[in-house]
Amino acid sequence: MKFPATAKKTPNNVNQLIATGIAFHQQGHLDQAQSFYEQILKKQPLHFDALQLTGTLELQKKNYDKSLFLFNKALKINPLHQNTYCNRGAALQELHRFNEAIRDFDKAIKIKPDFALAHFNRGVSLQKTTQWEASLASYQQAIFYAPLYTEAYYNSGNVLLTLKKFKEAIDRYQQSVSIKPDYYEAYNSIGNCLWELKQYDASIEQYNKALSIQSTYPEAHCNKASALIALQQFTLAADLCTKAINLKPGYTKAYNNLGNAINHQGEHESAIQYYDHAIFLEPESADAYNNRGTALQSLKKFELSLLDFNEAIKKDPEFIDAKINKCGLLLKIGDFNEGWKLYDWRWKSKECDTEPLVTPKPEWKGEPHQRLLVWAEQGLGDQIMFCSLLNEVSAISKSLTVTVNEKLIPLMSRSFKNNIQFLPSHHKVDEQSYDQHIPMGSLGQYFRCNKESFSNTPDAFLFADPQKINQIKSANPAKGHPIVCGISWRTTNKVSGSRRNVDLTQLIQTLWQDQWQFVNLQYGDTKQEIDEVKTQLDINIVNVPEIDNFNDIDGLAALIATCDLVVSIDNTTVHLAGALGKDVCVLLPHLTDWRWMTDGKRSPWHPCATLYRQTLKGEWGPVLEQLKKDLKRKWPST
Repeated sequence: MKFPATAKKTPNNVNQLIATGIAFHQQGHLDQAQSFYEQILKKQPLHFDALQLTGTLELQKKNYDKSLFLFNKALKINPLHQNTYCNRGAALQELHRFNEAIRDFDKAIKIKPDFALAHFNRGVSLQKTTQWEASLASYQQAIFYAPLYTEAYYNSGNVLLTLKKFKEAIDRYQQSVSIKPDYYEAYNSIGNCLWELKQYDASIEQYNKALSIQSTYPEAHCNKASALIALQQFTLAADLCTKAINLKPGYTKAYNNLGNAINHQGEHESAIQYYDHAIFLEPESADAYNNRGTALQSLKKFELSLLDFNEAIKKDPEFIDAKINKCGLLLKIGDFNEGWKLYDWRWKSKECDTEPLVTPKPEWKGEPHQRLLVWAEQGLGDQIMFCSLLNEVSAISKSLTVTVNEKLIPLMSRSFKNNIQFLPSHHKVDEQSYDQHIPMGSLGQYFRCNKESFSNTPDAFLFADPQKINQIKSANPAKGHPIVCGISWRTTNKVSGSRRNVDLTQLIQTLWQDQWQFVNLQYGDTKQEIDEVKTQLDINIVNVPEIDNFNDIDGLAALIATCDLVVSIDNTTVHLAGALGKDVCVLLPHLTDWRWMTDGKRSPWHPCATLYRQTLKGEWGPVLEQLKKDLKRKWPST
């Protein structure tokens, strides 16, 4: 918000008073300026310039009601003075009377169409009332009439950021810093756009630029902490949040971020205290409630967690993360009916990497006797898991076409009935071949709407190629090893990989039994880890070079089929082994994905799987020891 201050010529004696008042006013000596304006008003109570200048002064002193009173009197005297309309609009804007303010800016612009300041202020009020496109248009007009208007570039960038047009926003911010190189707020905002684009290292560079200009800028410290949290540098992030709080003691976002950094380090109780303080500072902070709900879920206080997610949604009905968190919690505690209702929010998640199908055909709502297209979404493991529903879908469909990752086509085509056609997910399906469609993950709401419905889950629904199984056995005989155990120990997931992964040497050292043979089911470059096991433990892990564990899923399925059992962390291997009906032991971190529920040793999605859960975050030792005891009982060495 800005405002002009001008004066017209007046009679000589008053002119000297007005000139002196304006001089003090321009130098920032408001009290002295006011004394001269008041002298004029004592002589001439309806003196236009003295009224509007005193109004401007009161506006600067944040006495908005007084300024309105004076501007109203001035405009009765001169209803064609554009600056006074602009200033009165600025006062109304400060009083959050935005629609009235817009009308005043419109009047100022009608009198003076090239009035850049009025266009700018109009953009501010439109922005405050979420009229985004109109706001952008006003800022653009301000820039048209004043090409070096840095604040107009900056504010239009803010609107574009709100509209999630991050690259366009960056362009506007960069234009503002090209005019004003020390515009540290703009560097900070560029950082925010890059953070939204998940370019965390690049965002930190921008925050550092802002801090090099203004080292005591708390927002840049706090936002840099957000990027560091995304990069899992939690200790540095916590330090920055503390610095931001010291600079700005009532800074809600900094307390939120500090809670996030602490929470990621496993200090959930301490994190909750910071979230509590954020809520105390800003009771309407939906973000703080959502974050506290996450910490409470980590402590397995599910009822309290659900209350916080509900409160976050109440305060912000469009809060994507809170909706997704609530959905995951409901599915995890077995409230499938309510959980699936929120599952569509996954499409708005920042983590969603699937593009929804674009088609004029309607989405399927569970009606029988339709020509149906089920299309792939999410990762390979998710697709395998949801394919457990396909026979039930096929039973009520006139015809069924399913798109999946092309790696799954051979396995899926062999395993399901002939009336299911499988196509690669990148394949453009002829719209004339189906009447309705549904994303694969949405099938759950119709076929797994309660715990009882999981009784329909087959023990095995995928079947490996018998010829490939024989080839593997012939080429890699397990001589002298009556028990063959397939193993997979890590995932490349950047978000949860660190808590899901298990050290291979620790895994083998704990589980090894005489005459057991371990077979590598892990994808990726595993040579160094396997060599370390050989060097340190003198135990061989068989690697089958004929099979690419990442790309050849049909071959991997055959390899799994040759194993007596599988031990794996939560990754694609688990879903594949479970779908094959293999005896699979799943190593789960303390905080699990919703697919594995909250407790118990059985999975509703994979009846043949046995779950081994961490009781202490990050501690795999007790988990592996319990697994070892169970395996010795079930698979004694011979």
